[in-house]
Amino acid sequence: LRNMYKVISIRFFYSFLLFFIGICSACSSYRTLEVEILSPAKITLEREGKIGFLDRQISRAADTTFVLYSYQGISPAELSFLFFSGLQDAYRDIQKGDSIPELLAKTRTYLPARDTLPRPLSKGEVEKICEAYQLAYLISLETYSYTINMDLLEVHNKYTIRLYSRYAEKPLDFVVLGEDLSAFLNDDYDFVTYIRDKAWETGFTYAHRIMPYWYPVKRRIYNGQKVLKIGDLFLQKNDVEEARKLWEAATQLSPGTALKAYINLAWLSENEGNFAAALEVLQKAQKLASAEKISSKDKTYLEEYIEILKKRIQEMQIIEKQMK
Repeated sequence: LRNMYKVISIRFFYSFLLFFIGICSACSSYRTLEVEILSPAKITLEREGKIGFLDRQISRAADTTFVLYSYQGISPAELSFLFFSGLQDAYRDIQKGDSIPELLAKTRTYLPARDTLPRPLSKGEVEKICEAYQLAYLISLETYSYTINMDLLEVHNKYTIRLYSRYAEKPLDFVVLGEDLSAFLNDDYDFVTYIRDKAWETGFTYAHRIMPYWYPVKRRIYNGQKVLKIGDLFLQKNDVEEARKLWEAATQLSPGTALKAYINLAWLSENEGNFAAALEVLQKAQKLASAEKISSKDKTYLEEYIEILKKRIQEMQIIEKQMK
């Protein structure tokens, strides 16, 4: 009886081990690539021309006595420069080294407490500035302000930004970017460093509204089957053509393997910038999945990938216009 229990225990152990290995194999049938792709700006600047940054140096009268500006390193001028630096860095990423000139209003002015926003610059004012510096557009930091609620121990900051064009009667864009700073006013955080980093980040974020920008996405490379794995090894050695040959051959194998091979081939085309070819490959996989009645998480990923590529094709038309 003791021997019988021992045999049963051993069999159970090996059954569990095989089951566990099977699960791990299923989970590791692909590896994930994190890559950066170009996304279009939210606003298309229709005319070619130079962009400038303007700090109008407008403060809220009610904010001038708050303790924030008593911290060394986060005066209004320093935060404005950090905002500009983030904007500048994002612009250089796209324009390959070009820079944005920084302009300052002659004097700091104060917004009356009754007013919530400064008036926009008139078309004449914009034209005068743009003509003087040979600009087509002005990114204007209208105000950097903050509010404090002592009862609730809350602090919020706001960057009010307008985009002007020398060719337009009204601003092309208006946005308020801000956040709650309350959680960072304690000894667990370096408050000054946090505020400075956020000022740079806000400028960098605004740049994405008017310039194409890179952002990370994830793609799958299937390598669970031997032929897919060998292709992946070639890909990791930058031998794309050998990987392509193997995965093309794999499309003639079982439907499950073929589906994964098509997805791998689509990534090769997408990575080369040939989105139409990538979409065509995925549509072949879609027909295969429908004909063979394949229902799996891989098919779900396939459907999502098709929609992503359709969107990328549309976005590239916008990006090409924005990059001119």
